[in-house]
Amino acid sequence: MGKRKNMCRDLKDRGVEAKMRWKHKGKSQTGLILATLVLLLNAMGVGLAAWQEGLVMKGTVATGEIDPVFTRCEVAGESCAPSRARTWIVDGGKRLILEVQDAYPGYYVRFRYRVANLGTVPVRFVAEAHSANPAILIDLTQPTGIIDGRGNYLEGDLSLTVGAAEECKDYCFSVCLSFQQWNAGKLLQLHLPKGVGVATGE
Repeated sequence: MGKRKNMCRDLKDRGVEAKMRWKHKGKSQTGLILATLVLLLNAMGVGLAAWQEGLVMKGTVATGEIDPVFTRCEVAGESCAPSRARTWIVDGGKRLILEVQDAYPGYYVRFRYRVANLGTVPVRFVAEAHSANPAILIDLTQPTGIIDGRGNYLEGDLSLTVGAAEECKDYCFSVCLSFQQWNAGKLLQLHLPKGVGVATGE
């Protein structure tokens, strides 16, 4: 019986020891999980606690326009009196009409014209004259520089000389003004409608 008691006690002691080992093992795993969780939450807390501030940039780009127009043209010089030349502006300033009545070989007239930029973008321009007949000689003195927007202007001269023209004939020519944005490297093909002039000899 004493042996049995000892065996029971032994088993009891082993059971208590096993339970204790199991408790310690559970505490180790729980402690490890808790320590990992604390470290993880701590790292997240540091990340969330960092202050943040940002700036927002908003803008608007409104494009402008170029709107060159003729605003004035007058006879600035002539080889005879009374004047045989007339000028008028049509199509909202996009076309300039020049007309000479009763011209003759050797007749000379000089027109002074004004081009204004009613748009908002500065422009520069090149004027080109085209005559369908060598009997009408055209010389252009172009304004140089840049025409700022909002009504600023430059003036130029157009001289017309009648050469070996036939009697009772109409001669037409045109002046084309090509405009470009002031800082553009390549000429834009923005042409004003061609002006038409008539020289008549009797």
